[in-house]
Amino acid sequence: MKKAIWIGLGILLTIVIVIVAVTSTRNYRIAIADSYIPYADTDAIDLYNASREELIEFSFVQYSGTFGKVENAKEAVQIAEKVIQEVYENDESPYVVKFNETANAWIVHGTLPSIFHLGGVASIAIDQETGGVLMVIHTK
Repeated sequence: MKKAIWIGLGILLTIVIVIVAVTSTRNYRIAIADSYIPYADTDAIDLYNASREELIEFSFVQYSGTFGKVENAKEAVQIAEKVIQEVYENDESPYVVKFNETANAWIVHGTLPSIFHLGGVASIAIDQETGGVLMVIHTK
């Protein structure tokens, strides 16, 4: 009986380890959601539909420098990784990316490491033409 319990616990532990390993792979993905609102209060903006001016005004951090024209989501993620590492000194991959047509900017935000992790993620808006960082925020 004791042997069966230990085998069962071993199998359960193996399943948990596999789930954690699969959910923590490093890559990027294109956002499926139509909108992303980082806060549940009235001051929040819809990052995927906000104007360029709204994104700049909403930024927590002023980030200078440009990276050149950003052709696709993969390039946007590479820039976001550099900025997040420089500003917040952490990795928030995989990243969710979507293009904001109103602001002509890539919106990139991180994800939490696992389903059991509490906290917030960084969100960055990157101008498509210049590669300039329009907005950097971090949720709680």
